[in-house]
Amino acid sequence: MVGGYGLFGVIVEAELDIADNLVYQTGRRVLDYKEFPALFANDIEKDANIGLMYGHLSTAPSSFLKELLLYTYTRVDGPDFQREPLGDVSGTKLRRLTINLAKQGPLFQEIKWLSEKHVEHRMETCTVTRAQAIGSAEACFVSRNDPMHDSVPYLRNSLPNDTDILHEYFIPRSQFVSFVDGMRNVLTDNKTNLLNASVRIVHQEKNFLKPSSAVHVLGGRRRWLPEIVVGVVMRARKGVGQCAAEAADARA
Repeated sequence: MVGGYGLFGVIVEAELDIADNLVYQTGRRVLDYKEFPALFANDIEKDANIGLMYGHLSTAPSSFLKELLLYTYTRVDGPDFQREPLGDVSGTKLRRLTINLAKQGPLFQEIKWLSEKHVEHRMETCTVTRAQAIGSAEACFVSRNDPMHDSVPYLRNSLPNDTDILHEYFIPRSQFVSFVDGMRNVLTDNKTNLLNASVRIVHQEKNFLKPSSAVHVLGGRRRWLPEIVVGVVMRARKGVGQCAAEAADARA
């Protein structure tokens, strides 16, 4: 097993925590990236009904790492929900095509971000039809398994002589804005083709690696933080590792 923190190990015994396959109503909003730390602290973190959350930062030149598309999954109760069996994830070829086109320049990067904001949600599959849900054309209900059952084939790069680079950085919530600002400056200066930038919350981990919580990488140094941190996942065509190190050093 290769771990998310760059570790390698062999699992000989595991204890699993299993979550109920609850029904969620999907939600999405576009906001300024600077609003995210306060929004999470004041609204999302305090709302026990929000079971899942993640965000995408803009990779379009006109709003580069300034807009954040936030996805939430809020628990709903009801006796009549029917959970459809999981099937094959659709649209993988289209998603891969979008990524490949984004490598071709600013115009396609703008189109990719516009499609994420205005088109993608209209194509989402709902566990319960909108009419069955609450009688609203805007309601979409899914089971917890649906967003967890994503497809990874679209991430596989089949282009010859071309490599996608994936990095994740763990940032204290208080430094999220300054880190993104630093990343924007360095990535722009290095003309890095950033294909995707996702945001997630990493909770404290209760395992033998802890005395406190998740790993935070800052300027090449590993630290342990006694708090919830923000995970920033970046996929780029080239150069993201060195750029991120420079951005982290600038904020240290």
